[in-house]
Parts: sequence; C-alpha cells; structure tokens
Amino acid sequence: MKTLLLNLLAASALLFCAGCTAEQEKEADLYQQTQEEVTSARMSFHVNVAAFDAATATTRAVTDWTWADGAVVYLQYYNGSSVVRGHAVYTLSTQTWEAFWNGTLGSGGKCEVYYFDGASTSDKHSVTLSAQQSVYADKAGSYSLSGSEMTLEANLTPLTGRIRFAGKSGLSIQVEGLTCYSGYDADNNLLSTSSAAISTKVGSDGYTPYFYAVFTDETQRQLTIMNSEDGDEIQFYKSFGASVLRVGESGYITIPTENTNKGWAVKTPPNEQEFTVTGNGKTVTFKMIKVTAGTFQMGNYNDGTSVTNAHSVTLTKNYYMGETEVTQALWYAVMGLSPTSSGSLWSSTYGLSDNKPAYYISYEDCQQFLTKLNQLTGKTFRFPTEAEWEYAAKGGSKSQGYTYAGSNTIGDVAWYSGNAVGSGYDPTYGTQEVKTKQPNELGLYDMSGNVYEWCYDWYGSYPSGAQTDPTGASSGSYRVFRGGSWSFDAARCRTAIRIYITPSNRDLLPGLPVSSVVLPQKRK
Repeated sequence: MKTLLLNLLAASALLFCAGCTAEQEKEADLYQQTQEEVTSARMSFHVNVAAFDAATATTRAVTDWTWADGAVVYLQYYNGSSVVRGHAVYTLSTQTWEAFWNGTLGSGGKCEVYYFDGASTSDKHSVTLSAQQSVYADKAGSYSLSGSEMTLEANLTPLTGRIRFAGKSGLSIQVEGLTCYSGYDADNNLLSTSSAAISTKVGSDGYTPYFYAVFTDETQRQLTIMNSEDGDEIQFYKSFGASVLRVGESGYITIPTENTNKGWAVKTPPNEQEFTVTGNGKTVTFKMIKVTAGTFQMGNYNDGTSVTNAHSVTLTKNYYMGETEVTQALWYAVMGLSPTSSGSLWSSTYGLSDNKPAYYISYEDCQQFLTKLNQLTGKTFRFPTEAEWEYAAKGGSKSQGYTYAGSNTIGDVAWYSGNAVGSGYDPTYGTQEVKTKQPNELGLYDMSGNVYEWCYDWYGSYPSGAQTDPTGASSGSYRVFRGGSWSFDAARCRTAIRIYITPSNRDLLPGLPVSSVVLPQKRK
C-alpha cells in the first residue's frame, strides 16, 4: 500500500509575497520544503530480545516480548549502497506491525533496528531519552520485501549496562562518571549521549532506580559519588574493574559515606571555601570556615558562673560557618535593598559601610536572603543551630576554653558597650567594620559583640541530659540569637549567653541594630 504524506507542497511557495506579515512569511517559508513520499507494508517481525532480568545479573532471551500499543522500532534499511530511513508501529488490538519507509527498497537486505523502551515515540524523526530508559539495537538485522508484505528479523540487545545504588532509605546522591543515551536522530541515524552528573534518591526498598549507562572513561572506569548525609563537602572516588557495568548486565553499588567507605578514596575540601556573589551592581567575595564535628559543654560560660542545665552536646557532622557576619555589601548584592526598622535605613548613626555588618534584619528577612543566596550560588546555606553556633564560637575542636569568642579579654575580640558606645556622632559609636578585632581559634570574627546573630532554633529550656545534633524546641513564639552586640555589656557577649525575640522583630530596643546571619553550609 503506497501513500503520499503531503506535509508541505512546494507549489504553495506562491503564497509568499513581499507584503506578507512576519508571521505569514514564516508560514510561507515552510512550504519551501519538498514533498515526502512514504511507503508502508504489513510487517511480520521475528525478533529475539535479550532483556534485563530482575532475577539475575545478566540479560535473558525473551522470544515472546510483550509490545505496548503504539510501540515503535526505528529502522535503517540498506538498499544496495543507499540507506533508507523508516520505522514500524505496533497495534495491540490487531497484534500487527506496519512498516514505513522513505524511498525505494529492493527485495531485501541488511536493516539496523533500534528500540527505546519506555521512551515517547510520537515523533518518528527523533527520540528524547532519560538515563532510566534502556536502548536496544541490532545493527545486523535483515528485511525482505514482497509486494505489500515485509519480514523483519532482529536480535535486539542492550547497548548499556544497568546499575542502581544501595543505601539508607531517603538518602540523596549525585553520581559522576556515567554516560547515558540522551536521544536518537532517526533522520541521520545518530545516537546522542550525556555524561552529566546523575542525581537520584534511595527508595524505601533501599535502592535507587536503575540507570542504563556505561563508564564515561573506559580506561579509568571511575565513579565519583556525593551523598546528602555528608554533602558536597566530601567526594568519594573509586575505579572499578572490567567485570562491573558490562553491557547487558545488571548490578548495584553500595553508596559510600564518611563512616562506611571501604575501597573508596575520599577527597575533602580545604578548611576554607570562598564564594563570590554578583548582583545589584556589586561583586562580593566571602569566606566559609570549616568546623570539625566534636563534643562540648553547651551553656558553660567558662568564667565560673553557675549555669542551669549546662549539658554535653555532640555534633556528628562537619559544617561551615561564615568567617564574618554578613556584611552590608553582601546583603545588598543578594537583596538589592537595605532592610528598614521603623522606616529607617542603614545610616551613619549606627554604621554605614560595605564592610560593616548588616542590621535591622528580622529572622524572616534572613529567610528571603538565604533563598536568594542559594539561587545565586547553587549551594545550600542555612542558619546554624544554636548548638552549632556555640560550638563554633567557642573554637570548636581547637577551643581554649575562653569566656568570649577567642579570648578571656573581651576588648581583644569584641566590639561592645565598653569600646563602641560614644555620644552623638562619635565615629566609634555603633557597629564596626568586620575583622577589626582578633578572630577566635577557628578564624571566625565578631562572634562576640558587634551585632547579634540569628540561630535556627525556637527558644526553649535546655534539656538536662546529653544531646546529639540538637535542633532546639519543635515550636515556639521566639527565635534565639547569640553573641551580644556593640551596645551590650561584656556579660551579654559571652559565648553561652542566650537572647530570644520574635522572628518578625528588627529591633531589640528602639534605634538599635539587632542581627545579621551566620551561614553554615548545609549538607544536601
């Protein structure tokens, strides 16, 4: 049966004229394409499929493969020295195939056959594939044609291996080093691939979905994995032998973590990371300092003062803290505006400078800032928990047991009421530029004094027993902020002091700056 697909008539180019609108010109120009002749025939398809088997690591031959209604196989017919593009479509209700081709065929010959399991095939010229769709092919199939009847013979085998990853339910991972098929151009008989990182998540059964892939570099056969438990702080590397991820075979790889990584090389970043943000006419670089996990006494002032419910806290994950309080330059680069308090902007009264900390900021303002910062950097920043803040302020694993963040002498490390409060427009009055006092043991500045810093936690009573990775009360009316400010006395600049306020509040007292935000890097 011969049919003509009159996609575009060359004669219709007569519709094009100098007076046409742009849209009409576009439409008329399409008619420049030539008439396409398509021939079809009823097809008898004799096929063996070497399908991936759920029960074994290798494929198994399936002679009774179940085809879905509308299933498509893509065909490249060889007619002597010429190649003719075509395809075949399966109709479930009649359990029949119909073959189509563009051009002239002889009585038979070689035929390349491609099948894309689970792919959308509404466009018979191209296919878009995901990493979770398998590709089958036989580049040495054959066809025979007699009148309106065609016979096609093929042995379809996968072009990739199949791999999934095993780990704790809910764990997210990013995998580099795999190449998957991303599409097929039937007109030019070209398969395209992608070596982009694969992001996936472990399901309730302890496995990720399957991915159909090969190693990007067959000479190295290396994978890099980052997981949400350890975040992009730690990258795990491993090279595999020839028995892993062979074409046509299935398998799984156990996800490495910081505590379970036998056979994997571990790469950790330096103790400092720099980030650059450009926005609203400013380019600002800021630094994050690594805080190594450990155990400390939370609520202990280290000055002999009796504290209610001082308790042991263990932090099990490393994290990063901002080297300084968020500066006005960084806030403006991200947000494009200055926050207000009672209608007032940042001003010289309480400190106006790119290198002075941002203030008049509510907890809610900070959430908007964090959202935008994450969008600009492609990273994930958040508030520190109260425990993370105190541990870092005390110097983390390098702590010397100081009362203030880096010293027992407050004037060495902090701007507070004893050195930052003057009268009128005294230049020492108010906030001061960051990094103008000594840092603490970790290299963090102004964690005592200058401006308060919000923490993640709702305010609540401390527990009496030891805690691991605490996040504070589950709800409340007030959020915690820490560290004291330029307007407060030394006692309220100690590393264990707690202050609380409503999340919407931008002022502790009328006219006083309140808070900036310290940014640890969150594990994804």
